[in-house]
Amino acid sequence: MLAVNMLIRWQNDEKTSIERILWLDRQSDLAFVIDVEANDFPFAITVREIEEALKENFAVVLHHDPYLRVVDENKLSEKERRMRDKAWELIGGIVTLEPHIYYRKERSKYIRAIAEKSGVSVKTIGNYLKKYWRNGKTKNALLPSFYL
Repeated sequence: MLAVNMLIRWQNDEKTSIERILWLDRQSDLAFVIDVEANDFPFAITVREIEEALKENFAVVLHHDPYLRVVDENKLSEKERRMRDKAWELIGGIVTLEPHIYYRKERSKYIRAIAEKSGVSVKTIGNYLKKYWRNGKTKNALLPSFYL
């Protein structure tokens, strides 16, 4: 059974990657995934393609998620909290706009609007989104990398 936030490791010659399922809709046979080891935006794939790959052992579900950040809030420094919260303040309002946020044209509109309003670069906002998606779709996914 596929679920949002599930990690899938592709194990064939064509595709050697780990992808996180960000959104799925069985009725339309559509899912959006992100390669957790690349610096790319999410892309669409069919639910059927994922299920067939799992069935034929071209892909496996990872039951341990090394990218998901579960932290003790009390152990975070003020700087770590401030950096996370700044990123969340920028993208927190758009990450729930699923599935629209996964479509390039729509995402670009949202990112540009935030950049214009905040003065933060389009690239930085895009990087915050990718980090949020790659690391488990939680606010703590935006913690600085030096936290790891």
